[in-house]
Amino acid sequence: MNTQLSPSAEPTQRPVVPTIVVGVDGSEKNAPAVQWAVREAADRHGRLVLASACATYAGTTAGYDSWYPYEQIVEETRIALEQLRERLVGQVPDIAVHVTTGGPLPALLSEAESGADLLVVGQRGAGAWTRVVVGSTSIAVAGRSPVPVVVVPDAWTGAETTGPVVIGLALEPGRVPAESKAVVRFALERAARLGVPLVAQVAVEVPHLKAWSVQQIETWRHAHEEEAARFLATWHDRFPQVQVFSRAQVTQPASALLDAVDTAQMLVVGRHTGRRHFGGFALGSTARAVLHYARVPIAVVPVPTVTEESPTEAKALRG
Repeated sequence: MNTQLSPSAEPTQRPVVPTIVVGVDGSEKNAPAVQWAVREAADRHGRLVLASACATYAGTTAGYDSWYPYEQIVEETRIALEQLRERLVGQVPDIAVHVTTGGPLPALLSEAESGADLLVVGQRGAGAWTRVVVGSTSIAVAGRSPVPVVVVPDAWTGAETTGPVVIGLALEPGRVPAESKAVVRFALERAARLGVPLVAQVAVEVPHLKAWSVQQIETWRHAHEEEAARFLATWHDRFPQVQVFSRAQVTQPASALLDAVDTAQMLVVGRHTGRRHFGGFALGSTARAVLHYARVPIAVVPVPTVTEESPTEAKALRG
């Protein structure tokens, strides 16, 4: 459904110089994450931080003999990141190198808490260095960070530059998803900057009482699509240049999103910031599911667990 946007309520306050932090592990598989972060920093005229964390113990599993001097590993890491910084200076003028001790998860979360606006990690990292940002770590960072995290697949090439930004929108008729505002704002800002459309994908789970006929199912699906269109229309004043589409599909949320990103250049999903869970995500989390399978960069945006009812829509449904 093509949505005609109408007045938005929420102005967005953005830092004058946004800071993008990318976790660097030195492997070839990590290169797409660095490439994505460089583009993002350049597009936003922001500051890029190349971040790496050295473990306090270097065993043979890290590619070193157990006797290898720890101080030398730290120095080699710093030199490698400085060399990378020098190669990137022409693309992003403001680049910093941060080498810390400990694991990659606390190092990146510390960056987020110290003023980073965005964290970028690889989907799966590998390599000889002990500060590897591997799959479990990228999942943990995305599931715990107080700022948005972009997880870049190993196979991402950046070739797709005209595809839409796809957003996973969780809602139901009569409910205004207040917790989705941060997700929508993030997605619209990126779509506006890239000059591409935004596609809002809604997964519809049909209640048993409404699933007794094909017509009832289609009516319920259409109601979700209309609700999405109404919600997105409130952002028009802020992003009048973005063409917005909403579509609803009767399926599981993860399946709907993975089906929608075949021609996309980014997927944006929300993560509730309520109670802590093992791995950072709740069991069965849609965000966690798509992180394992999507072939495009995925932005995971932390959102509060709040749902507000729309009085107008609720009254219409009850009437």
